[in-house]
Amino acid sequence: MNYLLKSLLKQHSFLYLSITLLAFLGGSAWAQSDVKRPQILVSIQPIALLVRDLVGDQADVHTLLPGGSSPHHFQLKVSDRKRLLEADTLIWVGEDLERFLEKVANQRATNQQAVIELVAIEGLEWPQMASVEAPEQGHGSDHQEHHQEHDHNDHHHAHGVDPHLWLSPANVQRVWHALAQQLGEQFPHLITTINNRLASQTQALQQASSATETAFAGVTQGYYVYHDGVAHFAKANNLDQLGALTQVPDEAISAKHLRELNHNASNAACLIADWSEVQQASKYGKRLGLRVATVDVLATQTAYTSYNDYYTKFAKQFQGCFILTQ
Repeated sequence: MNYLLKSLLKQHSFLYLSITLLAFLGGSAWAQSDVKRPQILVSIQPIALLVRDLVGDQADVHTLLPGGSSPHHFQLKVSDRKRLLEADTLIWVGEDLERFLEKVANQRATNQQAVIELVAIEGLEWPQMASVEAPEQGHGSDHQEHHQEHDHNDHHHAHGVDPHLWLSPANVQRVWHALAQQLGEQFPHLITTINNRLASQTQALQQASSATETAFAGVTQGYYVYHDGVAHFAKANNLDQLGALTQVPDEAISAKHLRELNHNASNAACLIADWSEVQQASKYGKRLGLRVATVDVLATQTAYTSYNDYYTKFAKQFQGCFILTQ
Protein backbone atom coordinates (compact mmCIF):
# COMPACT_ATOMS: atom_id res chain seq x y z
CA MET A 1 0.00 0.00 0.00
CA ASN A 2 2.80 2.42 0.95
CA TYR A 3 4.62 1.59 -2.29
CA LEU A 4 1.48 2.29 -4.34
CA LEU A 5 0.92 5.63 -2.57
CA LYS A 6 4.51 6.77 -3.15
CA SER A 7 4.26 5.80 -6.81
CA LEU A 8 1.09 7.86 -7.27
CA LEU A 9 2.63 10.85 -5.53
CA LYS A 10 5.70 10.71 -7.82
CA GLN A 11 3.50 10.55 -10.91
CA HIS A 12 1.43 13.46 -9.66
CA SER A 13 4.55 15.55 -8.98
CA PHE A 14 5.97 14.79 -12.44
CA LEU A 15 2.68 15.73 -14.07
CA TYR A 16 2.51 19.00 -12.11
CA LEU A 17 6.07 19.94 -13.08
CA SER A 18 5.41 19.10 -16.72
CA ILE A 19 2.28 21.26 -16.83
CA THR A 20 4.10 24.13 -15.09
CA LEU A 21 7.02 23.92 -17.52
CA LEU A 22 4.74 23.87 -20.55
CA ALA A 23 2.81 26.86 -19.22
CA PHE A 24 6.06 28.78 -18.68
CA LEU A 25 7.43 27.99 -22.12
CA GLY A 26 4.13 28.75 -23.75
CA GLY A 27 3.91 32.05 -21.90
CA SER A 28 7.44 32.98 -22.93
CA ALA A 29 6.76 32.13 -26.56
CA TRP A 30 3.57 34.17 -26.44
CA ALA A 31 5.41 37.11 -24.88
CA GLN A 32 8.14 36.99 -27.55
CA SER A 33 5.67 36.68 -30.41
CA ASP A 34 3.74 39.62 -28.96
CA VAL A 35 6.81 41.89 -29.43
CA LYS A 36 6.62 43.60 -32.82
CA ARG A 37 9.70 43.09 -34.98
CA PRO A 38 11.54 46.39 -35.32
CA GLN A 39 11.30 47.93 -38.77
CA ILE A 40 14.53 49.84 -39.47
CA LEU A 41 14.92 51.83 -42.69
CA VAL A 42 18.41 52.93 -43.74
CA SER A 43 19.36 55.19 -46.61
CA ILE A 44 22.12 53.19 -48.34
CA GLN A 45 23.51 49.67 -48.39
CA PRO A 46 26.75 50.24 -46.41
CA ILE A 47 24.65 51.47 -43.49
CA ALA A 48 22.38 48.44 -43.81
CA LEU A 49 25.44 46.22 -43.36
CA LEU A 50 26.45 48.10 -40.20
CA VAL A 51 22.97 47.81 -38.69
CA ARG A 52 22.50 44.12 -39.55
CA ASP A 53 25.86 43.39 -37.94
CA LEU A 54 24.31 44.56 -34.67
CA VAL A 55 20.71 43.32 -34.79
CA GLY A 56 21.23 40.10 -36.75
CA ASP A 57 17.91 38.50 -37.68
CA GLN A 58 16.06 40.06 -34.75
CA ALA A 59 14.91 43.09 -36.77
CA ASP A 60 13.93 43.86 -40.35
CA VAL A 61 16.47 46.18 -41.96
CA HIS A 62 15.41 47.76 -45.26
CA THR A 63 17.46 49.91 -47.65
CA LEU A 64 15.80 52.93 -49.26
CA LEU A 65 18.06 53.41 -52.30
CA PRO A 66 17.95 50.61 -54.88
CA GLY A 67 21.23 49.25 -56.21
CA GLY A 68 22.84 51.53 -58.77
CA SER A 69 21.20 54.71 -57.46
CA SER A 70 23.38 57.62 -56.41
CA PRO A 71 22.53 59.43 -53.16
CA HIS A 72 23.78 62.60 -54.82
CA HIS A 73 20.94 62.66 -57.34
CA PHE A 74 18.20 60.47 -55.84
CA GLN A 75 14.66 61.83 -55.79
CA LEU A 76 11.97 60.46 -53.47
CA LYS A 77 8.80 58.89 -54.81
CA VAL A 78 5.48 58.96 -52.97
CA SER A 79 5.99 55.33 -51.97
CA ASP A 80 9.41 56.22 -50.57
CA ARG A 81 7.94 58.93 -48.37
CA LYS A 82 5.37 56.48 -47.05
CA ARG A 83 8.12 54.01 -46.09
CA LEU A 84 10.16 56.78 -44.48
CA LEU A 85 7.29 57.89 -42.25
CA GLU A 86 6.14 54.38 -41.31
CA ALA A 87 9.51 52.92 -40.25
CA ASP A 88 10.22 52.53 -36.54
CA THR A 89 13.69 54.00 -37.06
CA LEU A 90 15.33 55.95 -39.88
CA ILE A 91 19.12 55.86 -40.13
CA TRP A 92 20.89 58.09 -42.65
CA VAL A 93 24.36 59.53 -43.14
CA GLY A 94 23.43 63.21 -43.33
CA GLU A 95 22.51 66.05 -45.66
CA ASP A 96 26.01 66.36 -47.18
CA LEU A 97 25.43 62.98 -48.85
CA GLU A 98 21.63 62.61 -48.85
CA ARG A 99 20.11 66.06 -49.14
CA PHE A 100 16.89 64.49 -50.43
CA LEU A 101 16.23 63.11 -46.92
CA GLU A 102 16.63 66.34 -44.98
CA LYS A 103 12.96 67.38 -44.96
CA VAL A 104 11.66 63.91 -44.12
CA ALA A 105 14.20 63.49 -41.34
CA ASN A 106 13.13 66.84 -39.87
CA GLN A 107 9.49 65.82 -40.17
CA ARG A 108 10.14 62.57 -38.29
CA ALA A 109 12.00 64.47 -35.57
CA THR A 110 9.04 66.87 -35.25
CA ASN A 111 6.73 63.85 -34.93
CA GLN A 112 9.07 62.41 -32.27
CA GLN A 113 9.87 59.43 -34.49
CA ALA A 114 13.32 57.87 -34.15
CA VAL A 115 15.94 59.34 -36.49
CA ILE A 116 19.67 58.60 -36.32
CA GLU A 117 21.96 60.86 -38.34
CA LEU A 118 25.42 59.32 -38.49
CA VAL A 119 27.36 62.53 -39.15
CA ALA A 120 26.05 63.84 -35.81
CA ILE A 121 27.85 61.10 -33.86
CA GLU A 122 30.59 62.58 -31.70
CA GLY A 123 34.24 61.69 -32.24
CA LEU A 124 34.15 60.86 -35.95
CA GLU A 125 37.23 61.57 -38.06
CA TRP A 126 36.80 63.81 -41.10
CA PRO A 127 39.64 63.93 -43.64
CA GLN A 128 39.49 66.97 -45.85
CA MET A 129 38.41 66.52 -49.45
CA ALA A 130 40.73 67.40 -52.32
CA SER A 131 40.51 70.90 -53.71
CA VAL A 132 38.66 70.81 -57.02
CA GLU A 133 38.43 73.71 -59.46
CA ALA A 134 34.93 74.99 -60.16
CA PRO A 135 33.87 74.18 -63.74
CA GLU A 136 34.72 76.87 -66.24
CA GLN A 137 31.83 78.54 -67.97
CA GLY A 138 31.60 78.46 -71.73
CA HIS A 139 34.33 76.71 -73.73
CA GLY A 140 36.91 74.45 -72.15
CA SER A 141 34.55 72.64 -69.81
CA ASP A 142 33.60 69.01 -70.48
CA HIS A 143 29.93 67.99 -70.48
CA GLN A 144 28.90 71.59 -69.80
CA GLU A 145 25.37 71.13 -71.12
CA HIS A 146 24.96 67.91 -69.15
CA HIS A 147 26.13 69.71 -66.02
CA GLN A 148 23.64 72.53 -66.50
CA GLU A 149 20.81 70.03 -66.87
CA HIS A 150 21.66 68.51 -63.49
CA ASP A 151 22.40 71.71 -61.58
CA HIS A 152 19.23 71.34 -59.52
CA ASN A 153 20.49 68.03 -58.13
CA ASP A 154 24.25 68.48 -57.83
CA HIS A 155 25.87 69.95 -54.77
CA HIS A 156 29.31 70.10 -53.24
CA HIS A 157 29.72 68.62 -49.81
CA ALA A 158 28.84 71.56 -47.64
CA HIS A 159 31.56 71.27 -45.03
CA GLY A 160 34.46 70.32 -47.30
CA VAL A 161 34.75 66.83 -45.85
CA ASP A 162 34.21 63.39 -47.30
CA PRO A 163 30.82 62.05 -46.06
CA HIS A 164 31.61 58.43 -46.99
CA LEU A 165 32.43 57.76 -43.35
CA TRP A 166 31.90 53.98 -43.54
CA LEU A 167 35.25 53.57 -45.30
CA SER A 168 37.05 54.33 -42.03
CA PRO A 169 37.27 51.40 -39.55
CA ALA A 170 37.77 53.87 -36.70
CA ASN A 171 34.55 55.67 -37.63
CA VAL A 172 32.68 52.40 -38.05
CA GLN A 173 33.53 51.37 -34.50
CA ARG A 174 32.23 54.71 -33.18
CA VAL A 175 29.09 54.33 -35.29
CA TRP A 176 28.51 50.79 -33.98
CA HIS A 177 28.77 51.94 -30.38
CA ALA A 178 26.39 54.86 -30.98
CA LEU A 179 23.89 52.64 -32.79
CA ALA A 180 24.13 49.98 -30.08
CA GLN A 181 23.20 52.57 -27.45
CA GLN A 182 20.37 54.19 -29.38
CA LEU A 183 18.83 51.00 -30.77
CA GLY A 184 19.16 49.32 -27.37
CA GLU A 185 17.20 52.17 -25.77
CA GLN A 186 14.51 51.99 -28.43
CA PHE A 187 14.29 48.19 -28.49
CA PRO A 188 15.22 46.92 -24.99
CA HIS A 189 14.53 43.29 -25.87
CA LEU A 190 17.45 43.46 -28.35
CA ILE A 191 20.07 44.76 -25.89
CA THR A 192 21.70 41.37 -25.26
CA THR A 193 21.80 40.51 -28.96
CA ILE A 194 23.21 43.92 -29.88
CA ASN A 195 25.91 43.93 -27.20
CA ASN A 196 27.07 40.39 -28.03
CA ARG A 197 27.24 41.12 -31.72
CA LEU A 198 28.95 44.48 -31.12
CA ALA A 199 31.80 42.73 -29.30
CA SER A 200 32.31 40.05 -31.96
CA GLN A 201 32.02 42.43 -34.93
CA THR A 202 34.42 44.92 -33.36
CA GLN A 203 37.04 42.23 -32.83
CA ALA A 204 36.65 41.00 -36.40
CA LEU A 205 36.96 44.54 -37.78
CA GLN A 206 40.13 45.21 -35.81
CA GLN A 207 41.67 42.11 -37.36
CA ALA A 208 40.47 43.03 -40.87
CA SER A 209 41.69 46.63 -40.66
CA SER A 210 45.07 45.53 -39.30
CA ALA A 211 45.49 43.08 -42.19
CA THR A 212 44.53 45.80 -44.69
CA GLU A 213 47.03 48.28 -43.27
CA THR A 214 49.74 45.62 -43.57
CA ALA A 215 48.76 44.90 -47.19
CA PHE A 216 49.20 48.58 -48.13
CA ALA A 217 52.31 49.15 -46.03
CA GLY A 218 54.66 48.79 -49.04
CA VAL A 219 52.71 51.15 -51.32
CA THR A 220 54.66 54.32 -52.03
CA GLN A 221 52.97 55.57 -55.19
CA GLY A 222 49.92 57.79 -55.02
CA TYR A 223 46.70 57.69 -57.03
CA TYR A 224 44.01 59.92 -58.54
CA VAL A 225 40.32 59.44 -57.81
CA TYR A 226 37.49 60.33 -60.18
CA HIS A 227 34.89 61.23 -57.54
CA ASP A 228 36.40 62.35 -54.25
CA GLY A 229 34.80 59.68 -52.04
CA VAL A 230 37.59 57.46 -50.69
CA ALA A 231 39.50 59.86 -48.44
CA HIS A 232 38.50 57.93 -45.31
CA PHE A 233 39.98 54.73 -46.70
CA ALA A 234 43.15 56.53 -47.80
CA LYS A 235 43.67 58.02 -44.35
CA ALA A 236 43.07 54.70 -42.59
CA ASN A 237 45.72 53.00 -44.72
CA ASN A 238 48.21 55.86 -45.13
CA LEU A 239 47.68 56.12 -48.89
CA ASP A 240 48.59 59.21 -50.91
CA GLN A 241 45.65 60.67 -52.79
CA LEU A 242 47.29 63.03 -55.28
CA GLY A 243 44.10 64.61 -56.56
CA ALA A 244 40.44 64.25 -57.47
CA LEU A 245 38.70 65.08 -60.72
CA THR A 246 35.38 66.00 -59.11
CA GLN A 247 33.59 66.11 -55.77
CA VAL A 248 30.21 65.20 -57.24
CA PRO A 249 29.53 62.47 -59.85
CA ASP A 250 28.60 63.76 -63.33
CA GLU A 251 29.87 67.24 -62.54
CA ALA A 252 31.67 69.02 -65.36
CA ILE A 253 35.47 68.99 -65.09
CA SER A 254 37.25 72.11 -66.25
CA ALA A 255 40.02 72.00 -68.85
CA LYS A 256 42.20 73.97 -66.44
CA HIS A 257 41.80 71.34 -63.72
CA LEU A 258 42.61 68.56 -66.19
CA ARG A 259 45.80 70.35 -67.22
CA GLU A 260 46.83 70.64 -63.58
CA LEU A 261 46.18 66.95 -62.97
CA ASN A 262 48.05 65.99 -66.13
CA HIS A 263 51.24 67.66 -64.85
CA ASN A 264 51.38 65.19 -61.95
CA ALA A 265 49.80 62.16 -63.61
CA SER A 266 53.12 60.34 -63.97
CA ASN A 267 53.26 60.04 -60.17
CA ALA A 268 49.87 58.32 -59.96
CA ALA A 269 49.47 54.54 -60.12
CA CYS A 270 45.92 54.70 -61.45
CA LEU A 271 42.60 56.49 -61.44
CA ILE A 272 40.21 55.10 -58.80
CA ALA A 273 36.52 55.12 -59.70
CA ASP A 274 33.32 53.64 -58.35
CA TRP A 275 31.89 50.98 -60.66
CA SER A 276 28.98 53.31 -61.56
CA GLU A 277 31.43 55.94 -62.81
CA VAL A 278 33.65 53.75 -64.96
CA GLN A 279 32.32 55.00 -68.29
CA GLN A 280 33.04 58.64 -67.49
CA ALA A 281 36.26 57.92 -65.61
CA SER A 282 37.69 55.85 -68.47
CA LYS A 283 37.55 58.84 -70.81
CA TYR A 284 39.59 60.92 -68.40
CA GLY A 285 41.88 58.01 -67.62
CA LYS A 286 42.89 57.93 -71.29
CA ARG A 287 43.58 61.66 -71.29
CA LEU A 288 45.75 61.30 -68.18
CA GLY A 289 47.40 58.07 -69.34
CA LEU A 290 46.12 56.16 -66.30
CA ARG A 291 44.45 52.80 -65.79
CA VAL A 292 41.08 52.85 -64.05
CA ALA A 293 40.74 50.69 -60.93
CA THR A 294 37.13 50.00 -59.94
CA VAL A 295 35.79 49.97 -56.36
CA ASP A 296 32.33 49.45 -54.88
CA VAL A 297 31.81 52.48 -52.66
CA LEU A 298 28.07 51.95 -52.11
CA ALA A 299 28.32 48.17 -51.58
CA THR A 300 25.83 47.28 -54.31
CA GLN A 301 27.80 44.97 -56.59
CA THR A 302 28.08 41.92 -54.35
CA ALA A 303 25.88 40.29 -51.71
CA TYR A 304 28.19 41.10 -48.80
CA THR A 305 27.59 39.04 -45.67
CA SER A 306 28.75 41.72 -43.22
CA TYR A 307 30.56 45.03 -43.04
CA ASN A 308 33.84 43.19 -42.42
CA ASP A 309 33.28 41.16 -45.57
CA TYR A 310 32.61 44.40 -47.47
CA TYR A 311 35.68 46.20 -46.10
CA THR A 312 37.99 43.28 -46.87
CA LYS A 313 36.74 43.02 -50.45
CA PHE A 314 36.84 46.79 -50.93
CA ALA A 315 40.51 46.73 -49.89
CA LYS A 316 41.25 44.04 -52.47
CA GLN A 317 39.53 46.14 -55.13
CA PHE A 318 41.64 49.13 -54.11
CA GLN A 319 44.81 47.04 -54.30
CA GLY A 320 44.11 46.61 -58.00
CA CYS A 321 45.34 50.15 -58.44
CA PHE A 322 48.87 49.19 -57.42
CA ILE A 323 49.32 45.56 -58.52
CA LEU A 324 50.77 46.41 -61.93
CA THR A 325 53.15 49.03 -60.56
CA GLN A 326 54.72 47.23 -57.60
